Amino acid sequence: MSLGIEGLEGPLLDSLQVYFLEGRHLEWRGVERLVISSRRHRTPGSGALCVLLYGVDSRERSKGSRTAPLQDADSNGENDGVISPFGCPYVLMTPARGDDPMPTLTVGLDAEWTADARHPGRRRVLSWQFSVVVSGGRSLEWLCFPPSDRGTRFKRETVLSWFLADFEAAGLISLSYKPRLTLEERASGKRQPVALRVTLVGFYGVVDITSFYGGARRLRKLDSVRRTVASVERPESVHISHADRHDWVARATLITRDAQLLAPAGSNLDALGKALGLRKLDLPEGYGKDAMDRLLRERPDVFALYAARDASVALAWAERVRETLGLDSIPVTLGGCAATYIRDHVCRTRGWTPEQFDLEWRGLETKRERVDVGGGKFKSEKKLEPRPEAVTALPAAAQAYYGGRNECFLVGIHDGPWIDLDISSAYPSAMALIPDPDFTVPPRVLAAGELRPSDVPMPVSYLFGYVEFAFPELVMFPCLPCKDALGRGLIFPKRGKTWASAPELYLALRMGARVTLLQPAQIIASRDTFGLREAYESLVGMRKEAQRVFGKKSVQDLVLKDINNSGYGKTAQGLADKRNYSTRHDAVRSQGPSVITSAPQAALTTSLVRAFASAAMEELHARGHRVASVTTDGFLSTATAAEVEVLPCYGLTPYFRHARAALGGGAIWEVKHAAQKLVMLTTRGGYGVGAIGNQPLPHAGAGFKASREIRQRDDYPEIMAAMYLERDGRLECTYNALPSPKEYVRANADGTSKAVRKSVSWEYDLKRRPVDARMKEIAIQGRIYEHVSYSTAPWESAEAFDAARRAAEPMRGRAITTVDQIEELDRRRHLVSANAAAGTRTRGSAARTLARSVLRGLRSGRLIADWYCPKAVGFRGRDVCDRVGSAFRVELSIDDWKNAGRGVRNARLALSGAEQVLERLRVRRVIGFGGVLTDCEPVRVIAAPRTARHREPSRRRARAVTALGTTHSRVPGHGSEEPTPAAHRNGG
Repeated sequence: MSLGIEGLEGPLLDSLQVYFLEGRHLEWRGVERLVISSRRHRTPGSGALCVLLYGVDSRERSKGSRTAPLQDADSNGENDGVISPFGCPYVLMTPARGDDPMPTLTVGLDAEWTADARHPGRRRVLSWQFSVVVSGGRSLEWLCFPPSDRGTRFKRETVLSWFLADFEAAGLISLSYKPRLTLEERASGKRQPVALRVTLVGFYGVVDITSFYGGARRLRKLDSVRRTVASVERPESVHISHADRHDWVARATLITRDAQLLAPAGSNLDALGKALGLRKLDLPEGYGKDAMDRLLRERPDVFALYAARDASVALAWAERVRETLGLDSIPVTLGGCAATYIRDHVCRTRGWTPEQFDLEWRGLETKRERVDVGGGKFKSEKKLEPRPEAVTALPAAAQAYYGGRNECFLVGIHDGPWIDLDISSAYPSAMALIPDPDFTVPPRVLAAGELRPSDVPMPVSYLFGYVEFAFPELVMFPCLPCKDALGRGLIFPKRGKTWASAPELYLALRMGARVTLLQPAQIIASRDTFGLREAYESLVGMRKEAQRVFGKKSVQDLVLKDINNSGYGKTAQGLADKRNYSTRHDAVRSQGPSVITSAPQAALTTSLVRAFASAAMEELHARGHRVASVTTDGFLSTATAAEVEVLPCYGLTPYFRHARAALGGGAIWEVKHAAQKLVMLTTRGGYGVGAIGNQPLPHAGAGFKASREIRQRDDYPEIMAAMYLERDGRLECTYNALPSPKEYVRANADGTSKAVRKSVSWEYDLKRRPVDARMKEIAIQGRIYEHVSYSTAPWESAEAFDAARRAAEPMRGRAITTVDQIEELDRRRHLVSANAAAGTRTRGSAARTLARSVLRGLRSGRLIADWYCPKAVGFRGRDVCDRVGSAFRVELSIDDWKNAGRGVRNARLALSGAEQVLERLRVRRVIGFGGVLTDCEPVRVIAAPRTARHREPSRRRARAVTALGTTHSRVPGHGSEEPTPAAHRNGG
């Protein structure tokens, strides 16, 4: 049974005092004072037990940590401070900031809970933990224990007021409380003066915030960022009640931050703690995270110490990030850090203000306008609009902005060896090549017409244009992207129309493509300065120092790596009209721009990376190498790093080598994975089989989430490859997921995980045309697998890709594992294209549709064959069905034969893609319906496809009304049709 306040206070006090007096826990030494207080809520019978651990030494470091204590000058040789990862002692609570006398408090927040057995899907809160660090590195860990036997929860402001009361009682802060304003005073517009600024820092804080009473409603005052929340638009304003006099309050500004948004992707709190030297405490044997209530009952001392550590780690990590970047306050995200750092660095070196940065670097001028807010009141709002010199160029650059190139070029089993290579620091390198724009110089206008290489002499220029293109037949990897209208990614066909940027136009012309500018384009002038390069040189220097102190792959190194790679994303934020759910507005809203959003720089950055990867792949293909896939900034191929390093890449390599030299040097390409063989699935899907040296195997699941047990195995890629080869349709995976911010707000979710069942298709996405299909075998863990394998070629056009996807729709859910299925898919693609032109549909399998069309053609006389003679003695329709069905590998029934003789069906035939089969059947079709199939002399007729549905004439007359307004009458005994004048029966 859970303990209430009265039952918990005695055991907790006794055990904690004994625990610390005996010094039994090495990770928590130096506790100077322990204060336990009971807090009673205004609601009768409710309250909480609060524990203040004062003077906990946060300097304790785990073994192997490179973080060392800092000798403070005022400590008389005693180690009172704690060194930050970058050499600065951190002070997490300061009495004032700058000239502002307002107390400022930065607080770590965490909560412990267990599943509520009485209410499925709900939590029973066991404790809340707050953590602060005062000057000298001494920490305060404060815990609040609600009466867990009742499942009581308190408002966040209530718990915060208890915390501040104990904090004030310890003599560490003094708040100015004022009488609560009356209704009349609030109605007159009077506001309580702000007495305190509090920053709450959690790790995945959305679950902690919603653990308080009314937490889901509280999210409406916060902003959703990815799957958690933070204060982005504006902070909260809350009233902290006096502990003893509830009619006296102190108004506080509350800012919410989340350490998860400041950590490398995928990092957990344990990894951050180890990097900080604050190792997460281990639970005693026999206790788990799902039995925290039992730990609280039986070992309250261990529970308190375990619970307090998470809040202190989240707090310390957020402060380390702030210090690393030299910021005055904790930022929202690492991407936001990158954007702010780049802008401020450029402003410092140029002597610009933020408004000058917008005008000179982004091409946006600031305008202010009055906005009516009602009640006869107006406010001034700032708007950014393109300056006159950039009105045309900025929208063109936004149209030419695309994401990364992601394609799969081989499907199935393919022998290697295979090497996965990435462009080293791809996006920072590309951004380092981009000069600052100069909007004060009139842009140069490039006239519409066919482009020559001399029109695009270099890959880095602010040229964005709408073009029509056609690549030579032998080009394997066309480089001009076309955006699919249905959101299925970028397609790289041989011909088409698209918006393009200078780097890919430069490459396309040197690949031999014919490129025509369809409308005049403005080329923005550029300066001789490189603001992005200078900012990244500074960031790279910081990262090198982190690597020197902490080593490569340390969390500090990964943080700065994320900051380096986030700058590009911030230049592109808001360009693609990405929409996200907003907790503050409870609606899906477009993502706004960042402080460095700029379409020209963003478009050039991604275009440079795509062009460089495309150029390398095309030159490797010309040298006889195979390329299996490309993913944004790297590709899998049979070439080694040394071979790729010396490729000229159509003149792009010197540019990237220059960028690498500016950012610290090193090779342009780096090895990520290697394998003896590949099992390729689709875009962003493939697994390696057979390791090469110590290199990890390639593994990409295309959206499939394997269980943790499988992911932790050394042979994980081989297990997944075998799963692909054994599949018989779509794959389903089940995993646990916490609620999204939308579920907290709209569905009143409560932070408990739920099982999510996901269905994933591992079939090829047809971004390219399958060719050379054959069956191949592979041995995986002692078992032989056989699967269809094929190469791909670029589509002729984006329309051909769309036809292929529509053709594959009826096969969705089936596993494509044989050559016959690939041929079936190709036949369906031809049928879809032909039927789209004729206004007809394809039903069932493509082979069956083709076979039925042959029957209809023979019975209507539109097709002829030397073996088909309906008047011959012994002629049977069954024999014709068997012969045609055998050729198409389908089974035709006598009903198919009967249906083929109906007049309503004779007017519609679909034979595109059946040429080879018809040739084997020695069947000819006449001119006027698809042209000549064989060398036999055709019978010439006049025919036109149906363009609209209407009622057919009676079968007895067997007439087909065409769009030309003539009626074709069947001539008995002959395969031709003669047009005879007639009036339409339906519609005239």
